[in-house]
Amino acid sequence: MGSAHFAAIFGATEVTGGGNHVVVYLTSLSKTAEELLGSLGAPGEVSFKLTSHTEDQLLSLQAEVTASTQELRAEGVQLVTWFPGVNGDGLEHIGVYDLSRSKAQLLMLALARETSCFRT
Repeated sequence: MGSAHFAAIFGATEVTGGGNHVVVYLTSLSKTAEELLGSLGAPGEVSFKLTSHTEDQLLSLQAEVTASTQELRAEGVQLVTWFPGVNGDGLEHIGVYDLSRSKAQLLMLALARETSCFRT
């Protein structure tokens, strides 16, 4: 429901407390979103936290990374893992074999992104 109704601010959901609590991550707090999403659980079962990027932004970056793997490999940057941090940290996680400063710079150039969007 969060991504469908609040795509501009929805980041992720995380189930905690042995399945008894849901944390909803938003890029900005919204009374409307909190009331609607909070009503899906009993009082105290849903809480809200801030995150840096929306789910849509993360999935877009994920697609960009996937599309860039061959180009990066040709430049000597071998990606071993990459996944969106839809667990609430708001970052794209990228694993690079034998990471160096120069490989990190090539990665940033290929993705045309600031490092605030991903973690290597």
